[in-house]
Amino acid sequence: MNTFEAFFESYRSDWEAARDGNRIAEFYHAPCLTLRADGSFASLQTKDEVARFFQTVADTLYKQGIEQWASKDL
Repeated sequence: MNTFEAFFESYRSDWEAARDGNRIAEFYHAPCLTLRADGSFASLQTKDEVARFFQTVADTLYKQGIEQWASKDL
């Protein structure tokens, strides 16, 4: 597995294993901008904002029954 694939495998694994916003935030730099599936943007200025944002995303996905995901044609 090359480093690109390893990075995304680690990212996926952390999302599934922890569902922990702080752990997920380690993959991001602050400030950052994220484009959501509905076309909206989230502008996150601090590491704490990034962690809180992705904790909410992780909690929402889990409540919707999404516990695993995979990349296709990465």
